[in-house]
Amino acid sequence: AFSKISTGELESEGGVATRVANAKSVLAECKAQAPKTDSKLQAVPGMRTPFKKDLYEAALVQAQLIIADLELLIIALHGHKKKHTLTHTHQDASQKAGEAFQEAKGKSQEQQWSRLLIERKAWAQLDQDLQHTIKNSFGVCLAVLNHDSEEPLDSVHVDTLRKTSNLVTLEGLPEFYAEVSEAAKKEVDDDKGSDVTSSPRTRILLAVNALALATQHSAEIAAKSFEHMLYF
Repeated sequence: AFSKISTGELESEGGVATRVANAKSVLAECKAQAPKTDSKLQAVPGMRTPFKKDLYEAALVQAQLIIADLELLIIALHGHKKKHTLTHTHQDASQKAGEAFQEAKGKSQEQQWSRLLIERKAWAQLDQDLQHTIKNSFGVCLAVLNHDSEEPLDSVHVDTLRKTSNLVTLEGLPEFYAEVSEAAKKEVDDDKGSDVTSSPRTRILLAVNALALATQHSAEIAAKSFEHMLYF
């Protein structure tokens, strides 16, 4: 889902919103399987080490938070929609026309807000760091969950994270925020009559905060995984 941010695909088919919906479905299935992972349910325990149920459940909690971060990002970048109350006589035709107009306006605003983010110089560094953290945090978690012996764990994700510093902080975040704030002043008309939810600064703050939170929640998955490693 995060890879689609750079292409500006938020609510289009196959975009961020679609992938968030798929992630919710997968997460629900994973939660349903959690009770079945208890090692006490094994009729005949073998030589393998018990499945790390507490790590599995902790990762699901953080995954739920990351999904919420993505939903926050969509809210921040998607065009503000307004609902209109119409008389019954002209409701059908006028409502359809109004909805079509609002949808087109929303897509235009969505593209505008996405551009404010991804066209900044600091975006490439920030996006790379975000993708790196998410990929390796989930990678090391899967490696630890699949590791069922007392032998040292050999994983490229583990090696990568051991060499990474400040995992919970997005690289280039201060510079990125400064750039998008300045761009918002130049490119977005600040309607004085608009409410706080449609304010450029509010939307920028929400979007940047969502990315920072997603990084922190991913890093928490990595931290929990290292706690369950016998050797590292």
